[in-house]
Amino acid sequence: MAEMFIPEKIRKRGSLRYFKTPSGSHVIVLPTCTVPLEHLVRENWYGGENVGNFRQVKKITHVQNGALLKDSKGNPTELYVKSPEREFNIDSGSIHGIWRDILDVENFKSHVSLKGETRVEKQAVWEARILLGLAQNGINAEEPQAIVIYPGGNREVITKGKEGIAFAFPEQIKRLIRVARSKGFTPDDLHSGNVISDEDDNHSIIDVNRWTWPPFTNEYKKRLITAVGEEIKRQKREK
Repeated sequence: MAEMFIPEKIRKRGSLRYFKTPSGSHVIVLPTCTVPLEHLVRENWYGGENVGNFRQVKKITHVQNGALLKDSKGNPTELYVKSPEREFNIDSGSIHGIWRDILDVENFKSHVSLKGETRVEKQAVWEARILLGLAQNGINAEEPQAIVIYPGGNREVITKGKEGIAFAFPEQIKRLIRVARSKGFTPDDLHSGNVISDEDDNHSIIDVNRWTWPPFTNEYKKRLITAVGEEIKRQKREK
């Protein structure tokens, strides 16, 4: 997990911690984690609401005994458990950035599924990595709590919810994009639905799964595109 600390100054955020759950999952606890470790274990969650659009995102508000999930200070909070984007379909409009680039080039108009592909699962690592980088650069965003690696190899990133509503004006979005770019990020897919605004009009970015951070994400992006291209070619051979 060395890529979690690229560039090296991110180490100033603190150390990583690790533990293994009873079901065999590996949990990488991030330095920004502010919830008890037991809240990072799937078996301890009660219910959950699916809130994702083009990937699986589950909102967790309660623990197994039905009590509210709370942070380390005892304040009720929400956790968002986010899977990588594994299902792609141009016709549904779910392809953006690097995905649309390669699928358009291939003139491929069908469904692409990449479940269990390590190069795709690395999205969870880099989503957390970029969120840590935003925090390091003073940009408000959701707080990553942990990365979970399940026995089959699938990964998820767990983030802490932000108070407010998903809304921002176009000029506010443009400002956030300018700030992110000035710090070296490529904020693909940054729009009002991916920004939380609180009652004091403070804005926090809540979804960076499609972002990149050159040059640190260059190799990851290359491998991701290769994985999509290989699946396209495989499907074409089978037709």
